Amino acid sequence: MKRNGSYIILLAVATAAIVSGCAMTLVKYYRTPEGKDAVINFAGYELQVIIRAVNIYSKIGTDSFRVWIPTVYTELEGIDPELAVDSLDLLTIDSLHLRLPLTGETLWPAVDSATTSSWLVYIRGGELYGPVFNYHRVKIPEKHTSIEIGFVARLIDRETGNELKREEFRRTVNRVHQRTKFYSY
Repeated sequence: MKRNGSYIILLAVATAAIVSGCAMTLVKYYRTPEGKDAVINFAGYELQVIIRAVNIYSKIGTDSFRVWIPTVYTELEGIDPELAVDSLDLLTIDSLHLRLPLTGETLWPAVDSATTSSWLVYIRGGELYGPVFNYHRVKIPEKHTSIEIGFVARLIDRETGNELKREEFRRTVNRVHQRTKFYSY
């Protein structure tokens, strides 16, 4: 009985440690009026534009926003994803900028050196994923309740390196605050 009591106390301490390591953290996003990340379709790819400010390691939301754009190839109907990997033309994103309408300022986040190469296309769970474009953090003060994101998407011929298609995108997104659980152990 004494031994079972020790296990119960140990379990209670472990549970309390896990629960106390969980905190509701304010996460700030820039999203569409519907409260979703902006999604843009281009040349068979779906580009999801994610703009989020949170510092997971210290569990506090900041005004230091990171932009990243994961891509998925959506035109797979009748195509074997494994055969398509080496035949798809390449997607690139140029000139990403964030315009702050209140001040007229434009931020040009640099591509993060850890960004996935635009030459990488891979399969996961039966879906064909394109590159993920990651950008360095930029400071956007609280007063900017909406911003305009813009960039140029280009489709490059895999064989020749020639530009096949080019389109400029601009979207206005609004600041949204959400409480989310982050765990620290």
